[in-house]
Amino acid sequence: MNNADMGFNHYCGPAVLSVLTGRSSDDCAYAISCVNGNYKVKGVLVPDLILAADRLGYELREVQVPGSSLFMIASVLSHAEGQYIIVVPKHYVIIEIKDGVIQLCDNHTKTPIKLQSSARLSQKVEKVLKAVVKPQAEISREVSSEYLATYQNNRIQIERRIIYSDDIVRYVTMGSLEILDKKHIQDIAFAMMKLTEE
Repeated sequence: MNNADMGFNHYCGPAVLSVLTGRSSDDCAYAISCVNGNYKVKGVLVPDLILAADRLGYELREVQVPGSSLFMIASVLSHAEGQYIIVVPKHYVIIEIKDGVIQLCDNHTKTPIKLQSSARLSQKVEKVLKAVVKPQAEISREVSSEYLATYQNNRIQIERRIIYSDDIVRYVTMGSLEILDKKHIQDIAFAMMKLTEE
């Protein structure tokens, strides 16, 4: 199980996909955005999570497990090694069962913890999805990136343009800077370059 690689998106859907795939929560949010069309990814529907996981090289298969609480479900699954995304009310967590040890991770823990340390043991489970790597899946990887800056109305907007191996191009907003006059841009750039020397 991976640690959650939390970028700007701190919501639970992208976080569990980050733990599953090892990619950043921002990349996982982008995969979700590609399937549901929403620019801002917050609450994620289960069908959209399944489609996003598919884009990232994983099949999420619903499994029927007797029990109602996270503790009971995990107990039943304790001999079925693998990774499972557990849907509890308004939240996703991911558990991994390996060598008899059950670990849990989500956007709150960020790093895997032993299941018995979780405060969610009594929560009602709505759905269990087993994560399976797609056979011979070609997972899209970042191949190159560049930074772009635009100037408008005394504001510099900085974006990172990322190109992936499946030819998807993504723009990530890195930040903005308000300045008094365009003629100061070069001086500001030099001052920012000095920060790399510290």
